[in-house]
Amino acid sequence: MATQNRLGSRPWGFESPLRHHNAHPYITTSVIDRPPGDTPAKVPDSKVETVVTTTRIQDLIRSYAAGPDLLEAAIRDIPEEELRFTPGPEHWSIYENVVHVADAELVHATRMRFVLAEPGATLLSFDQTRWARALDYRLHPLPDALVLFRAIVTSTADVLRRAPGEAWEQAGTYTEYGRQTLEQLVKDYADHVPYHLRTIAKRRAQHAQARRSR
Repeated sequence: MATQNRLGSRPWGFESPLRHHNAHPYITTSVIDRPPGDTPAKVPDSKVETVVTTTRIQDLIRSYAAGPDLLEAAIRDIPEEELRFTPGPEHWSIYENVVHVADAELVHATRMRFVLAEPGATLLSFDQTRWARALDYRLHPLPDALVLFRAIVTSTADVLRRAPGEAWEQAGTYTEYGRQTLEQLVKDYADHVPYHLRTIAKRRAQHAQARRSR
């Protein structure tokens, strides 16, 4: 299957009080008064690529860091009975989905740290169904799962913000999908909460339909 502290404005984005134009979709450039015939210096392609890459990475970190706020907002005020509802024994309830998200983040954070500290490391997969059954997600306190999830994501997002640019190309070997760079991992994990938000919305619709059918 595959948290909301946001970063500040981009340090390179100087906004002129005069007029400006976008020379590149990721860069705000300023046009100031200059003598006739004075042509602005061309930004080297290497610098443009660096800024674009940095912007993309910042966006990835912001998306990843937004996970806890998104998850907490999605389940706020849902009654206990609805949290526990499942359309069948083979399906997780909203409650179990939330606990899974927290447990999975333990694994995600560990993989990212291995790639940062030990490039080339083997990144182990895990059987989420066995974890849910063996660890009995139905009995795990939901507030504890939310606190755990926020703590892991907050800590990991800080680690990612401090990672040097070259670290984003470092990779590990995932036992399921092969070589995975840090950037690929963060993108996948940033998508994990939105995936489960769709499942939560589906469960809520199924619960409403079940109530109407009584």
